[in-house]
Amino acid sequence: MQKGQALLVVLLILGVSLTVGLAIVSRSVTEVSVSTSQEESARALEAAEAGVEKSLAGVGVFGASGGKATLANNAQITVTNNNLGGTTAYVVPEKLDSGDVTTVSLMEPGSPPTSITPNQLRVCWGDNGSPAAVAEVMIYTQTSTGSINIRRWMLGPGFYTGFAASELSKTCPGSAGGYIYSYRKTWHPSPASDTVFNWGNENLVMMRIRILGTSRGQPVAVSVAGMGGTTIPVQAKDIISSGTAGTSTQKIHVVASNPDAPFMFDSALFSGTDLVVK
Repeated sequence: MQKGQALLVVLLILGVSLTVGLAIVSRSVTEVSVSTSQEESARALEAAEAGVEKSLAGVGVFGASGGKATLANNAQITVTNNNLGGTTAYVVPEKLDSGDVTTVSLMEPGSPPTSITPNQLRVCWGDNGSPAAVAEVMIYTQTSTGSINIRRWMLGPGFYTGFAASELSKTCPGSAGGYIYSYRKTWHPSPASDTVFNWGNENLVMMRIRILGTSRGQPVAVSVAGMGGTTIPVQAKDIISSGTAGTSTQKIHVVASNPDAPFMFDSALFSGTDLVVK
């Protein structure tokens, strides 16, 4: 073999070896990068989950409004807490499908809890422009002797025979953005009409709202806007927890609602004391 040919063979071998070597190095760098990214993503998710858990437990800086912290693995947590309720209107976080029920507490927590005293109560429901939806509203009150009274309304469009009439296409004052609901119903202590709900000396306990007769989820809100500073008690905590590790960020959004009664609660027999069968 001539020297020129031998040199060419050597160069070819070096070229192939260099190409293979660069490919191996490139693959190694990529795998390390992917592995690092996955590890950082896992640490970020772990941090976000820790932020939610600490916020729910009220641990450390994650109290009423949230805060920031650094974990032992150097991941960063940033938590934001917002109360749902505590204002003149409460918008239920999730739309309600047909048959779903939600509870809105009308008592401020404490020992003992105290009832709010609005001059009106208003419930708004329905996605404007969507198929008609019926709302079954149950308002629970407690008398001075401790007895529980329940008042029920079946509310629907005016063409629903036998249903209490409701206003069409109205806002629910106090709710964000002036959203137009399909329907709303307002109760006043006076004048005498079907809107009268004279709770008198009874304490308001809670309102239960069940959506019926619709094929898609419906927004629901309760308002006491413009009623002399009365606000609806806090109903839930809205938690957004972000975890950061390296270049990865993971975010978790949780709505922690107050404890709620099961859907069959409104059809059950209940008492604040022992039941006596006679």
